[in-house]
Amino acid sequence: MTQNIFMTGASGCVGHYVFRRLIADSQYHLHLLVRNPKKLQFDPDAYPNLTVHQGDLGQIENYKEVLKTMDQVIHLAAAWGGGNTPFEINLDASLKLFQLLEDSRCHRILYFSTASILNDRHQPMPEAGKLGSDYIRSKYVCHEKLPDLKVYDKIITLYPTVIFGGDKENPYTPVSLGIPEVARWVKIARFLRVDGSLHFIHAYDIAMVVQHIVEHGSSEKNIVLGNPNITAEEVIREFADYLGYKIPFTINLSPPLVQLIIKVFNIQIDPFERFQMETRHLRYNATNPETLGIDSKYSTLKGILSDYI
Repeated sequence: MTQNIFMTGASGCVGHYVFRRLIADSQYHLHLLVRNPKKLQFDPDAYPNLTVHQGDLGQIENYKEVLKTMDQVIHLAAAWGGGNTPFEINLDASLKLFQLLEDSRCHRILYFSTASILNDRHQPMPEAGKLGSDYIRSKYVCHEKLPDLKVYDKIITLYPTVIFGGDKENPYTPVSLGIPEVARWVKIARFLRVDGSLHFIHAYDIAMVVQHIVEHGSSEKNIVLGNPNITAEEVIREFADYLGYKIPFTINLSPPLVQLIIKVFNIQIDPFERFQMETRHLRYNATNPETLGIDSKYSTLKGILSDYI
């Protein structure tokens, strides 16, 4: 029996990877809500199990009849800019989308938030709601309002960490576009040691996790997407090793020295970025294909660098 899946954000990097994983399975009929179909890096006419709805998430009420026929939803779309737009899209329109679903039919909703709002216990940080950008604060408030929804028990929230991705068939993430520039600075950065760490994940791996949940469901309602935590020192070492640079010695950039550099060079940092710098380490119990028993070439930074350098 065919399942209808409504998907937002298909024109983005992660959306393209998710689309390509699901469209290959004829049991799914994908309904994509896209503002500009020209941004799709594939031919919609090539897929009989695809319907493209050209429109804006801000007018989601226009698709209420379509939404009533959906079995699953993958909500990826988000607004990043200033003004009220992030709150209009990431909060108001997102909640309206969920409210328009037919509770008796739709049995699973995959909602993409961001790991930036979570502490290492996978709980929302009040600082994200107070100090974050419009994007982060809108995601924080939306997270707080999800339990009020009639379909709350159907929602699985996904919290991506740093996302790599993009190739000749899929849009690039800003992080991936920045890899060549970072590589040019590694010759100098290899001598610096910074206390900090992060999680990362490739969009291809996100798509595999999404496909697994679409097919098998999940016992977890809140899932952080990422590979195991990696320190800033390990990141620099991975870059240096890949580029063939040796690291004969390192200079420790202590927090006071970092603050001095920021002040001397007048580097602009918003309050939430400063809070994150002071926190330095957030270690999540993250999910990725390998935690689900699925092999991936992108489980290490070296595997990712091989695609972009």
